[in-house]
Amino acid sequence: MVPNLRFKKFNNNWSRTTISKVCVCNPKNEDKLDDEFIYIDLESVEKGVLKSKNIIHLKNAPSRAQRILYKNDILFQSVRPYQRNNYLLNEDDDFLQYVASTGYIQLRTTLNPYFLFQLLNTDKINNEVMLRCTGTSYPAINSNDFSNILITITNDRNEQNKIAKFFSLIEERIQTQIKIIDSYFSLSKAISNTLIGQSKGNTRLRECLNCYSSNTMESVIKQEDLGDYPVYGANGIIKKINNYEIEHPSIAIVKDGSGVGKMFKLSGKYSILSTLNYLTSKPGYDIDYIYYALKQKSLKKYVVGSGIPHIYFKDYEQEKIYIPQNELQQQNITSVLQSIDEEIGNEIKQLKNYELLKKYLLKNMFV
Repeated sequence: MVPNLRFKKFNNNWSRTTISKVCVCNPKNEDKLDDEFIYIDLESVEKGVLKSKNIIHLKNAPSRAQRILYKNDILFQSVRPYQRNNYLLNEDDDFLQYVASTGYIQLRTTLNPYFLFQLLNTDKINNEVMLRCTGTSYPAINSNDFSNILITITNDRNEQNKIAKFFSLIEERIQTQIKIIDSYFSLSKAISNTLIGQSKGNTRLRECLNCYSSNTMESVIKQEDLGDYPVYGANGIIKKINNYEIEHPSIAIVKDGSGVGKMFKLSGKYSILSTLNYLTSKPGYDIDYIYYALKQKSLKKYVVGSGIPHIYFKDYEQEKIYIPQNELQQQNITSVLQSIDEEIGNEIKQLKNYELLKKYLLKNMFV
């Protein structure tokens, strides 16, 4: 039993075992919680990355703060494990303990920890975990069921190390790519704020925009034949059909329900659902410029309703944005910001390629 892809010099068979035979699950620690420590809860980790170091005092610590961590311990998300927000502690803090929530299963392994960490992130293991989960809204697996899951491993430590190093390099490249994208977003925000946001508003939205609604229902769209023209909902394209309602550039804004107030630019020939409005520019105003100007504003104060939130153009049409009187100047500012958006789009595509590569390798370098 061997993986589909393998480094050349290794030829021994992989073997089947259980997680419990290569790990201690939720090891008992003789140490006590310090008066102050770094607490890792289920919101702290995203796709293997510790997003924030939440330092808390023992007297303020939640009851779930129980798992004292050491370097190379693995945290497996036991609640909603399909999110795969697992974490490998690969750093030390000279002064503070790391303590995790009991929402994680803590693993201390005899294998290369990064090798095991990547194996636990494969689709195959995730499927095995989900089969053993209980609960619907918040499916969870207990440590006993988790520890009895069968895994297939190489017992050659050199092969474990090689695979671990290879995936660590891929992950390093993915994280670098994310930082590149974040830096472009920061650049766009800074330039937009300098060119637009810092200037005093001189134009009300009703002076530069027309607002339109749609009667298109999602239930109707589902019955339409497939075609070339996109239909947009709150989260983007929901389907492509054979006809369209709109054929000019606009700003779509979610007016009802989840995501209310969310904006995105549309162009070409398309339709929108009835949960959206679309805004078009009046003569003398550049719709792309207005989009960037609107991104400088927060329309949350105009949201009404508790059960199903709404936002209406009649409520925010008096909001002022800064618009240069010269339309050419509007277009020049837009051109700068669009060029950055283009770069962001390219970098996001590259990130998706890296993520697809990692997914392919996880499938083929483990059994």
